Amino acid sequence: MNRKRKLPIVLALVSLAACTSYERPLAPPHKERYRPPEPPAAETRPATPPAEVYVPKEPSVHEVPAVQSPPAVIALLDTAESERQSGRLDSAVATLERAIKIQPRNARLWHEMAALRLEQNQPRLALDLARKSNTLASGDHALKQENWRIIAESKRLLGDPDGAARALEEADR
Repeated sequence: MNRKRKLPIVLALVSLAACTSYERPLAPPHKERYRPPEPPAAETRPATPPAEVYVPKEPSVHEVPAVQSPPAVIALLDTAESERQSGRLDSAVATLERAIKIQPRNARLWHEMAALRLEQNQPRLALDLARKSNTLASGDHALKQENWRIIAESKRLLGDPDGAARALEEADR
């Protein structure tokens, strides 16, 4: 065929193709569309109170109620306590320093360090460590009371009886 004859046919086909529209189906006809499951029907039973009411136990010295401690920190805390009981206070301090490096925002660790420093007759350091523990203890009232007692004893040893009395008042709140 001649080139001049092909051109009008091609143009006609292109213009016809431009007039038609192609719609692609959203899903193949043999598959159903996803529908979320319907919520279960509401039960009409009256709410029953729990059989037992949970009452939390008082935290022991080795528990850390405000912060979840990794097993390594718990082991170091136990080791430091053993060292303290056997009179190796410097070793207990070093062990607690390792625990604090692992978990520096643990208020219980700072409290234990303050108690050790007070036992080592370092009241200025004990005072600062107890204050640090109080800033991290947020909602742990029992720990804050223990810290205030360390602060009171530190102030007494530093020759500040008025400050010691105020700290004891704070501990008794």
